[in-house]
Amino acid sequence: MKLIRKIFFVLLASWILLVGPVFADSNLPILNAPDIKVSIPGLNKFENVNCTEAGCSIPWLAQYIGGIQRFAIAAVAILAIITMMIGGIIWLTAGGNQQRIADAKNWIGGSLLGLVLTLGAYLLLYTINPELTALKNVDISYIGKIDLETIIVAIKDGTPISKDVADLMKKFDKDNLISHTVGKSAETYKGQSCDKSIFGSGQPVEFFTTGYYKPPYENSQKFFCDVGLQCACPSGSSQIGPDKSLCKHKYKYCSPFPSTTPYCTKTASGVAPQVGQIAADGACFSFGDKVCLGGKVTLTVTDRGSAIKGRRFDIFSGMDRQLALSRTGVVSVTLGACH
Repeated sequence: MKLIRKIFFVLLASWILLVGPVFADSNLPILNAPDIKVSIPGLNKFENVNCTEAGCSIPWLAQYIGGIQRFAIAAVAILAIITMMIGGIIWLTAGGNQQRIADAKNWIGGSLLGLVLTLGAYLLLYTINPELTALKNVDISYIGKIDLETIIVAIKDGTPISKDVADLMKKFDKDNLISHTVGKSAETYKGQSCDKSIFGSGQPVEFFTTGYYKPPYENSQKFFCDVGLQCACPSGSSQIGPDKSLCKHKYKYCSPFPSTTPYCTKTASGVAPQVGQIAADGACFSFGDKVCLGGKVTLTVTDRGSAIKGRRFDIFSGMDRQLALSRTGVVSVTLGACH
């Protein structure tokens, strides 16, 4: 095992020293083919990196080791021929000396044996599987960016929950509170009637929840769009739009305001939003009403929203986008605090 480790580190160090730098510019994530500092017969330069939408295929290491392999086989063949020639010369000049003839036979036999073992091993591997005789390129896949804001906006706009989004929300839902059911949408629940009489029998009622949060400040159109979606525009900022060319959502957005301006500081009831508060339809709930989610968590109604209609509501999650996404889905609701 120690010997294998030493060989690995020697090969790795040789690769770094021989091929030179891999990156053309440390600021650029583009891989350029390095120059070969120690040339190998039959290998003058490396192929360019082949990139597709799925990722990049880097051939350099496979090409270099493959070139060494071919060179080594050719070197073994040449050495075998040279040793056979030496054995032949010894035999011709032996003058009947049996010892020298035996030495000549050993030279010739050894060279033939080495040549047969080298070529035989290669042919055996090639016969079993041709891929055993050649290294594959190093394939690098892209890591897709997950835009949580885009997902939240799409669901608020009524896009049904997809399987990928449901799986993502389940990872964030540490409380296992919400049912992230594939195919469910906020738009369907907005159309369902909602008044306190639906809780009259004491049985839980199914609602669709979405999370909302206070986005961290940044001087960008994306931020002002997000504030317009998540909160009311602060003092000194007016509501504009909607404008789909500027915002991903179909709601109004806020005109720019400086970082010193307090924002997302008041709900419709006039209090500062807190984790554990919700925005709900005024036809169904009054400010201060307690509701129990899934028999586990008690929330308080403190806010309204133009899109918060019917059997759906928004759960405030502070500045935590992941928590907001985890609070999106279907949940059973009863009126009053959890017992």
